[in-house]
Amino acid sequence: MCRLTDLIHFNVTHDKPDLTPLVDRIEHELLSSLQVLIGTADERSSWRYRVRGLAERTAARVFSRLRGIAGDGRVGARLAALEERFFGASAPVAVN
Repeated sequence: MCRLTDLIHFNVTHDKPDLTPLVDRIEHELLSSLQVLIGTADERSSWRYRVRGLAERTAARVFSRLRGIAGDGRVGARLAALEERFFGASAPVAVN
């Protein structure tokens, strides 16, 4: 974004700014971003995405509850390691 603002500033400070590179870059980046968003929206509207998301949230809740039951012992440490392996470094789902 910094490069884009530099390009705008450069073109605005001249008497006859040539905005063609700016327009081309905005058009290219905008179209690319829109294509990604459309692909993401299509994927998120599918049943497969919804089911996978529900399964991931359910598994994260189960692991969180099991770790709560197991405590800080050996079993809890093993569950924490499995949870890290399955779900990555993201924070587990908080369950009350």
